[in-house]
Amino acid sequence: VVLLLSNTQKSFDEAKKIKADKYAPGPFKKADFALKTANKSMQMGDVVSAQRMAQNAQQDLKLAIAVAMPFYQKEEAKAKNKAKLAKLLAEAASIDQVEGEMEPRGVVLHVKGLFYKGRKKRGRGYILEQVVALIDRYGDLRIMVEGHTYSRGNNKKNKTSINLIIFN
Repeated sequence: VVLLLSNTQKSFDEAKKIKADKYAPGPFKKADFALKTANKSMQMGDVVSAQRMAQNAQQDLKLAIAVAMPFYQKEEAKAKNKAKLAKLLAEAASIDQVEGEMEPRGVVLHVKGLFYKGRKKRGRGYILEQVVALIDRYGDLRIMVEGHTYSRGNNKKNKTSINLIIFN
């Protein structure tokens, strides 16, 4: 019974680690209660009740873990991707004429200074080369390209840029 309680406690700790209390609160709370009851029963010398309650806790923890695991894995993957995008954003800050920001849709890199009045500026290819090298280092991410150039009206108000939206 002592071994059963120890294993049940390990399962409880695993369930807690994957946030089963958040993703599967019903079975987790039920398991928590059963485990506490099993420990109290054991302290009082009621081995039979302790064993029964520990087994109940094990069953509830199996369910809680099975329900919580996909949610936990998705949350972990999301956090990992966010960290990767943040690293890309930090690296992009070192590229001339590139401004970046994190948006809900992903990292947006504003690549400026490539065009003037709708025409490509000479000697600006190095900017794109640096951007391409950066993106190559993060080859598993998806990229959407948006472009904008406008040459009518006031040149100071006209913004010419290529936006790269990088997401997973």
